[in-house]
Amino acid sequence: ALHVILNMADESMRRPLPVIDGTVWHMAVDTAAATPGDIVAPPHQCPLRDELFDVRGRSVVVLEARKSIRDRRQ
Repeated sequence: ALHVILNMADESMRRPLPVIDGTVWHMAVDTAAATPGDIVAPPHQCPLRDELFDVRGRSVVVLEARKSIRDRRQ
């Protein structure tokens, strides 16, 4: 699953992340980050542990939901 957050405001905002049982969100794209960190290949994407995500002003964020390690073992 993908979750896209669009922040067209000038200021940053903190947004709740959807809950999908058995998955963890990973950062794929953040247009506010400096290159080459704005687009992250799947093997290098960091899992997000917080239920809220800070989105900087005038930016787009794309998150990818992946099965948690615990669920992959079952």
